[in-house]
Amino acid sequence: MQKVGDAGALAWSSYWASGQQDSFFRRGKPLETSVYWTPFFDMVPEKARLIDLGCGAGALTRLAVAHPRSFSVVGADYAASLPDVPGARLDPGVRMEALPYEAGSFDVAVSQFGIEYSDMAQSLSEVARVLVRGGWCAFLIHAREGAAVAAAQAKAVALAKLLEEDGLVRAVELYGAALRQAKTAPPSPEPVAAVFRRTAPVATDEASAWAVQFLSEVMRNALRFEPAYVINNAGIVRNELSGQLQRLELMIAAARSETRMQELVAQSNTVGLEQAQIKPVVDIGGDHIAWWFRGVRGA
Repeated sequence: MQKVGDAGALAWSSYWASGQQDSFFRRGKPLETSVYWTPFFDMVPEKARLIDLGCGAGALTRLAVAHPRSFSVVGADYAASLPDVPGARLDPGVRMEALPYEAGSFDVAVSQFGIEYSDMAQSLSEVARVLVRGGWCAFLIHAREGAAVAAAQAKAVALAKLLEEDGLVRAVELYGAALRQAKTAPPSPEPVAAVFRRTAPVATDEASAWAVQFLSEVMRNALRFEPAYVINNAGIVRNELSGQLQRLELMIAAARSETRMQELVAQSNTVGLEQAQIKPVVDIGGDHIAWWFRGVRGA
C-alpha cells in the first residue's frame, strides 16, 4: 500500500509552490502525454464534468481545459496549496481515499501519475462512487519496469549519499559551525575539499551536480561573510535535496509492476468499475515508462 503522508504532502506542496509544472521527466524533459489523452478526451461528451485526481500543478488539468468540448474541470490533490489553472477549479488538501464530493458528481475521472500514490483499494471505490453510471475513468500510472524508475532509483541513491552524515552537505554545515566557533584563524577547509573530491566525479544527475556547484560557491565565499552564510546555504541545499529524495522515494514505491496492475483490474471489478483494461506505455526509445488504465462505472 502506498500512501502520501503529511510529510509527503508538504514535499509536494513545496515543489508546486516553487513554480514547477510537471512531476515526471524523461531524458531531462517533461513527458509529453497529450498523445495519450487527446484521443481519450475526443470520446468524452460535450461539457462533461471531469475530475483530475492527484492533479498537482495541473499538467493534465490544462489539457482537459484546452479541449474544444468545453469540459467542466475540477482538480484534486493532497498538497496543501496548488497554483491557479484558468478554466478549472483546483481543490488542495484532498485525499483520494475520501473524496469530498457527492455520489455521481462527475462524468469522467482521470489521473496522470497521481492516483497510484494513494491507497488504491480505497481510491478506486471512491472513483466509482463519484462517477455517474456509465462514467469513464482513465489513469496513467508509473511502471515499475523500465528505465524511468531505474533512473529515479539511481538519482535517489546519489541524493542520499550527499545527505549522509559523512556526505558533502554535512561537511559544509560542519565547516560553517567551525567558523562560528573559531577564535582566531579560520579552520582549514581541507576536510571539506576532500569530500568535494570524492563527490564531484559521481555527481552526474542534475540535482547532485547543482548541489556540488552551489556548495562549491558557498565555500569559495565562506571567509567573505559571516558563518551564518555557510550554515544557512548548506541548509537550503539540505532542504532541497531532502524534498527531491522524498518525492523520488514516493514515486518508486508508487510504481506498479504488471502483476500489481492485474491486481488493480481485479480490484476495479469489485467496486463497480467494469471493462477495466491495461496496456503498457512506451516512449519513443521503446522504454516501458507507464501503464494506461481505463474502466467504466457499471450501469
